[in-house]
Amino acid sequence: MRPRANRATVCVSTQVGCAVGCRFCATGRMGLVRNLGAIEILEQVLLARLRVRSWHENSLSEKRSLGRTSRRDAIHLRNVVFMGMGEPLHNWDALGEALDFLLADQGFGFSPRHVTVSTAGVPAKMVSLARAFPRLRIALSLHSAMEDTRRMLVPRATHDLQSLREAIQAINEIDPEGPVWLEIALIQGVNDSLREAQALVEFCKGLRVEINVIPFNDISHAPSDEVQLSAPSQATRRAYVHHLRESGLFTTLRNTLGGTIQAACGQLIV
Repeated sequence: MRPRANRATVCVSTQVGCAVGCRFCATGRMGLVRNLGAIEILEQVLLARLRVRSWHENSLSEKRSLGRTSRRDAIHLRNVVFMGMGEPLHNWDALGEALDFLLADQGFGFSPRHVTVSTAGVPAKMVSLARAFPRLRIALSLHSAMEDTRRMLVPRATHDLQSLREAIQAINEIDPEGPVWLEIALIQGVNDSLREAQALVEFCKGLRVEINVIPFNDISHAPSDEVQLSAPSQATRRAYVHHLRESGLFTTLRNTLGGTIQAACGQLIV
């Protein structure tokens, strides 16, 4: 992904398929096929770095021909996000080995602040991850702060909201600067109401968090007997985000990247 002209982000997978079975995710409809090894995880980053280098060289060549080069023309692979296929904390050993190499000066040399691990919620391992890799970005795919809604959306992750709050509190203590990111895949008629938004406000009280709202991406390409879900209207999205912001929560409404090739959040399937 290249959200800015001189910065790139790679979204990597830790498993083929996923056992969590999120209702809004094409990968979840596959079930778990197998874990990836650390080398397979790192290879995704290497291939992305090679692609970004190619972008950089092509861009420089074009600008040199026009006599317009400057230091600002450099294109960097700046961020690695574990938000592809699979639940990273279900592949703990390979995840740890890959992170060691990503962060090591003798490896890829990424700053921990530029690496994000997203989880559907494995509370004890979330805390262990924060302890093992200080300053690493941790994101929780919460999707609802109402227990019944979360149970429906994320059927095979913990539905104990208190244990998730306690994990976030522990991470806040370990890393007193960086917030935990809470991810909400916003789905029409499911979790997009102001009642849902207020439940999230209550959940976040006393926690250092930031909210990422991601409108649902179409997964009709993934075979299923379930009723197809859809994204809420622009007005509903704005109202939901406005309520969170007015309540004092730092909230970002994310743009979708990769939807034209079914590679956006939740669309990955093989």
